Amino acid sequence: TLTIYDSNDQDVLLRLETDEDSADKSPALEFYKNSAADISDYIMAIDVYGLDDGGAKSEYARIATYIEDETAATENGVMIFQVAEAGSLRSNFVIGSTLVTVNGGSRNVDFRHVNDAGSINFYSDAGTGTVAIGGAVSSDADLTVHHTNASSTDATLRLTSTDGGSNDAPRLELYRNSASPADNDNLGEIVFSGENDGGSKVYKLASIRVDIPDVSAGSEDGWLQFGAMDDGTFIQNMLTVRGDARQVVVN
Repeated sequence: TLTIYDSNDQDVLLRLETDEDSADKSPALEFYKNSAADISDYIMAIDVYGLDDGGAKSEYARIATYIEDETAATENGVMIFQVAEAGSLRSNFVIGSTLVTVNGGSRNVDFRHVNDAGSINFYSDAGTGTVAIGGAVSSDADLTVHHTNASSTDATLRLTSTDGGSNDAPRLELYRNSASPADNDNLGEIVFSGENDGGSKVYKLASIRVDIPDVSAGSEDGWLQFGAMDDGTFIQNMLTVRGDARQVVVN
């Protein structure tokens, strides 16, 4: 054990310096656990301690590495970044050989990525399980995509295909994977909402919806409905395309 102590907070306690001018990695700090026993244990750790308000030594952060697979020529390693939360170290960031995990400790730790102007590019709220792109998360949506560009020609969402053949692409699929499908289930809906002149959100000014009136295997039917609001009241089936009757019904 080597202990280096310095009471002057203006000095560098440890410096690795080299005047090497080649392409070699230099200076280099190596952590080497030369032991065949307990090979799956931690092989490196940097622990950061400080005092709590009672004067007791407490651990506030750790960077650690352990061996995931020690098989010769196919070795895998894992690096863990931990910080203290409520008195215990939590694995907030884990770099594995095949997976990078944020909030591996399953705590209420959100993830935020900002652009060079400091605005949110991506936000994941661990507590609500919601995600947002381009702004804050919404309490009533699993995924919120904010359109921040005022240009009328810019897209909020673009699906691009480079397929040079005759296939239908790009393709957007809405799939209701129900464990108990039943006749007249609503399979999905595209809802158009907006603001009224009082500044309040008006939900479903218009919509496109699909129903499945018959779920019998081999003889399934589908209805495509177009609805719109009339004088404050939403009418779902203003126009219905009925697959079973091969007709268009206007209400």
